[in-house]
Amino acid sequence: MNLLHLLTIFGLVIIMFIFGDWRNWRKYYPTILFLIAGNLFYNHMVQDMRLWEWTTPFFTHQFSSALWSFTVYPTMVLIYMPYYPKEKSYIKQILFILCYVVGFSMIEYILYYFKHITYQNGWKYLHSIAVYFLMFSIMIVHHRRPIIAWLIYFIIAFLALRIFDMPYRVLL
Repeated sequence: MNLLHLLTIFGLVIIMFIFGDWRNWRKYYPTILFLIAGNLFYNHMVQDMRLWEWTTPFFTHQFSSALWSFTVYPTMVLIYMPYYPKEKSYIKQILFILCYVVGFSMIEYILYYFKHITYQNGWKYLHSIAVYFLMFSIMIVHHRRPIIAWLIYFIIAFLALRIFDMPYRVLL
C-alpha cells in the first residue's frame, strides 16, 4: 500500500486515540458495523463496474477498501459520534456535520490529487462530498433508529446505482 494511504490511516487512528471515545467503543459498535457493512455491500454490488477505486501498486481495491473499512470507519465513528451536538440546535448540528464533511473531503481530494483514488463511470469528486454529507448524517440516524437508517441506506444505494446506470446483473 502506498505510504500516503498508510500515513492517512495511521494519522486518523492517532487522532482517534487522542480525541475519540475509544473507551466507550461498545456504545458505538452497532454504528461502526453499519458503516463497515455498507462499504462491503457497496463493493460487492459494484465489483464489476465501480464508481471509484483505490489505486495502489501493491494491493487490490478490495484489500485497500477492507483496510479502510476496518480502520478508518471505526475511527471515524469514535471521533465523530461523541462530539455530535446533543441540543436541538439544527444550525450547530449542520455546522458540525459540515466540518467533518470538509475534513474528510480534503483527505479524499489529497488522495485523488496523488492518484491514490480514481473515479469512474460518471462519478465525480462532488459526488463524494455528497456521500460524506449523507454518511455523517445517517450515522446519527443509525445511532438513534437503526432500522430507519438501513432503509434510508438501501433506498439511497438503489437510487445511486440507477442514477449511474449500473447494469441489473450487478444488482442481483
